[in-house]
Amino acid sequence: MNKLLFIVVLLSIIGIESNAQVIFEKGYFINKEGQKTECFIKNSDWRNNPSSFDFQTTLGAQTQKKVIEDVKEFCIYNQAKFVSGKVQIDRSSSSVDQLSSDRNPVFEEETLFLKVLVEGKASLYSYQYGNLKRFFIQIQDSPIEQLIYKCFEFQDRIQENNSYKNQIITQLKCTSIGFKEIENLRYDKNQLEQIFVKYNDCSNSTYTVYESKRNTDFFHLSIRPGITNNNFDMEKSGIDYRDSKFENKIGFRLGAELELVLPFNKNKWSVFAEPTFQYLKAETSRETDMVFGGKLITKINYNAVELPIGVRHYFFLNDKSKLFVNGCALVNVMHNSELKFEQTNGAELSSLDISSNICLGIGAGYKYDKYSLEVRYYLNRDILTDYVDWNSNFKSLNIVFGYTLF
Repeated sequence: MNKLLFIVVLLSIIGIESNAQVIFEKGYFINKEGQKTECFIKNSDWRNNPSSFDFQTTLGAQTQKKVIEDVKEFCIYNQAKFVSGKVQIDRSSSSVDQLSSDRNPVFEEETLFLKVLVEGKASLYSYQYGNLKRFFIQIQDSPIEQLIYKCFEFQDRIQENNSYKNQIITQLKCTSIGFKEIENLRYDKNQLEQIFVKYNDCSNSTYTVYESKRNTDFFHLSIRPGITNNNFDMEKSGIDYRDSKFENKIGFRLGAELELVLPFNKNKWSVFAEPTFQYLKAETSRETDMVFGGKLITKINYNAVELPIGVRHYFFLNDKSKLFVNGCALVNVMHNSELKFEQTNGAELSSLDISSNICLGIGAGYKYDKYSLEVRYYLNRDILTDYVDWNSNFKSLNIVFGYTLF
């Protein structure tokens, strides 16, 4: 029943998500003939430079696609701009185990969408694909060229080709940019942007710095109480009268979740850890002529500090409303947790200590502003691992309420 309920909730979320709002934002594109089209472009918060983009002529209209061969540039207003360029790019790896012994870049001509970082008399562009990062320079209407930086191996040591510094000294001549500043300049987005901004200021050039709007609230703390529906069965090799089964036993939990939102893909991914106190006290009985009174009573006292650590993915419906799914691994530490076997007169026959263990969990839920509701299912675990002649199966369905403090 627990598993069926969870599957229904998960499928419902997936079904709703397929119709969820996709973020299209005001922008434009210019085709190869120079024609500008105002439209709404799907903001994918591109970590890697795209080779195409989706757009709608009006919000809610049919989604269309444009590829790099058809477009000179496209822009999401006040956020991001990409220009199509046929450039020479060096894709030499910087991984230590893949370094070449050649200090010179190995250029290949490619047509790419370059991200505009600074646009002015001196423009700065970037290209990223996985771990590959390259920056490009353009002075007014001159051809776009790569700023050269390459790691290579020489005499069993890693060396650097920092030709980009000479390129900048040669092309960005300005009294406010000193040699020492260029000498210390790293092949880094922020540092390069500062140099290009300084040059455009020095040249009295109008310029634009493009910066994607990003959520700066990357860390969240939430209080998460809830109830648990637990199913547990246990059996002892060769002695079946002590076999016991607990069905749909209700417990309680209280957790504090620490969540770190990952700064890419429109903040749809996060990692979390949730220290949780879990409490369950229940009993079950079975008829047997092996004990006094004809009935064996089994009691469980489960007190644990649990630590689920996992990954979460959000599906945004609007600015305040979102669905999510997650997966986690759970480690728990028991405290005075045990199983007791008793007769009807209260006499204790024996007891078993409940073992600490690890299991996997999957969850799905909905969050509105600071409030959330999640259904999380923890897969089967053996809580009697300290006893070779006992086998157990413990499964739990959690209904978790959340309130985000910040």
